[in-house]
Amino acid sequence: MGRHRPREDRRPTGTAPTAAPRHDPTGVTREYLMNTSKQAARGLADIQAFLYREAHLSAARRRVSAFAARADGLTHGQRMDLERWYLEEQKYVARMVTEHIEERIGAAEAAHRLRFGRWLRGTMIAMTAIGLTIFVCTAVVVGSMT
Repeated sequence: MGRHRPREDRRPTGTAPTAAPRHDPTGVTREYLMNTSKQAARGLADIQAFLYREAHLSAARRRVSAFAARADGLTHGQRMDLERWYLEEQKYVARMVTEHIEERIGAAEAAHRLRFGRWLRGTMIAMTAIGLTIFVCTAVVVGSMT
């Protein structure tokens, strides 16, 4: 897949690291471990996509071969052209469906991020209000005792 271990010091030019990398007892940085697990997850998704695509193309090959075998009057070259065209069309359709799914997932993630941000903001405001109320009540009680 052409993926390699990322350099740990890779960052945009002119930026300083925010903190020293944290090490676990084995001496491997947590950042590297997180990158590795993310890469592994991406690798598994790539493998799954490849297997799905190959299964889809295999089924498409069987369908077009069966169709071309039933069609009388086609030369071998015409059958090969028909199969090639059909497989290219299936790849195009699969690409379009994948792009549509990616767009829908992106839109759903953006909507979720927006909802979560609003919820988090409301929660923070409520917690601040509760904290201030407790502080004011404590100050009033302590002030009335003296």
